[in-house]
Amino acid sequence: PNFSAQFITNLWTVDRIGHSETGSSITFGDPIPHRSHTAVSLTGSGTMSGGTGSDSTTFANVTEEGDVGIKLKVLDVMEPAGTDFARGGVMIRESADGNAAFVMMSVRELGGEWFMQTIFRDATGGALTAAETSAAIDFPIHIGLARNGNTFSSYFSEDGREWELFHSMILDMDSSTLAGVSVTSQGAGLLSTLLGDELLVDTELDFFDFAPLAGDFDFDGDVVGDDFLAWQRTDGTSAGLTDWQANYGYLKGQSVSEVSGVPEPTAFIILLCAMVMMCQAAPRRLLTLSTARHQ
Repeated sequence: PNFSAQFITNLWTVDRIGHSETGSSITFGDPIPHRSHTAVSLTGSGTMSGGTGSDSTTFANVTEEGDVGIKLKVLDVMEPAGTDFARGGVMIRESADGNAAFVMMSVRELGGEWFMQTIFRDATGGALTAAETSAAIDFPIHIGLARNGNTFSSYFSEDGREWELFHSMILDMDSSTLAGVSVTSQGAGLLSTLLGDELLVDTELDFFDFAPLAGDFDFDGDVVGDDFLAWQRTDGTSAGLTDWQANYGYLKGQSVSEVSGVPEPTAFIILLCAMVMMCQAAPRRLLTLSTARHQ
């Protein structure tokens, strides 16, 4: 859908989560379709640190229901003098409460260099955790985040057209969420500014043009024994087992065509498959026996 510039601006709320810094603000460039703007500048304060149960951040967001994706071309993060731990990026959050569950695909500075990092809190009041951190990056960089059911996936791209999966996780979150952009200065009373372009929030997720590898049931970019255990917990179908067997041995960074040279799953794992099948069939047999005894 197309929205007028005024309507788009009215959709966005700037939440000062965990702080009261009055200098927080957001400005947009010329609007384009799908709640998108050619440019965005978000200024704010806050601190988000690993292990903490509550956040302090400046979060500009719109309310979404169900599946949602957000992407942003990060041009720069301008931070105050004397600090070198600022963070900015895109976030999907259960609420504006400081201790709310969330997932964030961010860029942050460490030791004078910038890195991509996915961070999350898996439940209200839980500890903030870093899921994955990249090697050092240069700006500009395109980052994205998508919710598909209870699967949350972060992405990156050099050109904004070909996206690569960065990290994916399963997280139980309310269907109604806040999606937007976030910035922290990592210093009380200090302000950082996230400068971005090509901001897009939409319920259509095909702009990432990415499909997880068949058999990768824990969404970590490889198909190994751990995925068999994840298959048991989350899938359990014969089709899923076939996918896992076909791509067993795929490792992150490897082309799928290279998997053909990897040995088949070990006899032990195949035995596990058989045991799972037997366990799935056992309740039906017991039910049949029990019914027969009462006839």
